Amino acid sequence: MISQTAGSNANEIIEEIDKEVERIRHTLPKGMVMVDLMSTKDFLDASIDNVIRTLVEAILLVVLVVYIFLQSFRATVIPALSIVVSLIGTFIKKDGFYYRTLANDTLEIKGLDKDEESVIQIAIPEVINGKKVTQIGAYAFENFSELKSVEISGEIIVIGKDAFANSALESITIPENVKKISDGAFNSCYNLGSVTFSEGLESVGEDIFASNDDLTEIIIPASVTDMSPESFSGIYSLRHIEVASGNSVYESQDNVIFTKEKKELIKCMETKAGSYEVPLGVSSIGEKAFKECDDLTDIKISGNVARIGKEAFSQCSELRSISIPASVQYIDDAAFIWCGNLSSITILNKDCRIAEEALDNFDKDVEGGDLATIYGYKGSTAQAYAEKYGHKFIALDGNSGGNEQKVPTIQPPKDIPVIPAVKEIKKGEKKTVSGGTYTGLGNGKVAYAAPASKNIRKTTIPNQVEIDGKTYPITEINTGAFKNCKKLKSVVIGKGITSIGTKAFSGCKALKKITIKSAKLKKVGKNAFKGIHAKAVIKVPKAKLKAYKKLLKKKGQGKKVRIVK
Repeated sequence: MISQTAGSNANEIIEEIDKEVERIRHTLPKGMVMVDLMSTKDFLDASIDNVIRTLVEAILLVVLVVYIFLQSFRATVIPALSIVVSLIGTFIKKDGFYYRTLANDTLEIKGLDKDEESVIQIAIPEVINGKKVTQIGAYAFENFSELKSVEISGEIIVIGKDAFANSALESITIPENVKKISDGAFNSCYNLGSVTFSEGLESVGEDIFASNDDLTEIIIPASVTDMSPESFSGIYSLRHIEVASGNSVYESQDNVIFTKEKKELIKCMETKAGSYEVPLGVSSIGEKAFKECDDLTDIKISGNVARIGKEAFSQCSELRSISIPASVQYIDDAAFIWCGNLSSITILNKDCRIAEEALDNFDKDVEGGDLATIYGYKGSTAQAYAEKYGHKFIALDGNSGGNEQKVPTIQPPKDIPVIPAVKEIKKGEKKTVSGGTYTGLGNGKVAYAAPASKNIRKTTIPNQVEIDGKTYPITEINTGAFKNCKKLKSVVIGKGITSIGTKAFSGCKALKKITIKSAKLKKVGKNAFKGIHAKAVIKVPKAKLKAYKKLLKKKGQGKKVRIVK
């Protein structure tokens, strides 16, 4: 069997093979023949013929419709010629670069006619055929996996979506003429350790450096006036981010980005750890402001905050409790979604408006779990929300509005009943609680056996679970626990896990982010990660990076799956 290499032309390969077979055929011993059992050329030729036929038919149909409407052959000629010119322009190539002409008579680079795995460096030309090159198109150099260096010309204004995604770039300098960097432009450039922005950049898309494990610092130019809360998401190694002084729209403090004068908190650096106190002047916590800040254990919201945005604290997996001050007037949808360890939410404003599912700490449609307990005042919107969505509600014993609740004096009974001992889960016994199934290990510990639903998209395997009134540490993930959970995209593995079973995540084709918090992992079964996303990233504790790279080697994952700290 002959297989083609990445980036090669299948038709050309087959033609060369046929020539070689014909040459060899004349040298074979009498009675021996060579038979072509399967060739993809017939299918390719038929497909190309169909494309050409369809294209010609489409052009004729368009010309006919134009003629019917204009009722003039002369008037029809110009639109007909423009179709042909546009098609030719789409496939123009110069010096190996594919490009197209834009409406303003400048050019956009669309790609490079070279094997993706053979290109180490690229210099984007300033001019082609007398026309300025002003844009690098979407996906132009995506998957150029050996590309380490690129020189962007001073004429470039726009860098398109995923333009250099999944390349091996080590450093990049953005020239001052560049006004816009689109979504994911340098996504999955794992080796990118240095980025220099020039003043002049105005707009930054989402996830431009996502899935990076070498970039430690970002300085956002003073010229930037448009960026998303997720512009700099997914940079696992980031330790410092700031906005340059003089910016008219944004400012930063302590690795957190705000609007000018700190009226709205836009984004907290995802690698920020420990506790954080929102500054007093902040009146709004923006959409996705603390999303994926999974090392923050405590967040204190100041008394000036009036609004909490959509998904503001989503995926803060280590957040245990939070108190929302009386100043908060509105909590938007899914504000605490995927906060797997969040057990209590205190709301001090009796009349706070709470959006649908704003306080749910997991998605009930795709994953089970323990809803956070809501603390608030009797008759409050917090109580109404808790009752509507199935949260446990505990009334506070008073509030500043005078609605104090009297706590009755409870007299102890004369005869105190004997409470029977909690029955421990037996070895091999299965129990379904907290949105998952657990198996007893017979030593006061349990293993995670399966999620409540195969349709989960994100999940966190906690450090412990309460079963029948007793708390058990979770130390293992069973064989095939998440097998064929095809919608699963992200998983956090708790700090107590010591073993991941055979085929535990096999067939999870959408699984792109795995965070292993455990520093005790000793065993990973065969094909544990077989069939996960080809560009998945496995994040492990910094001190265990070397050991875990060895431990996780050849566990079924593809060659492009990265293990990072």
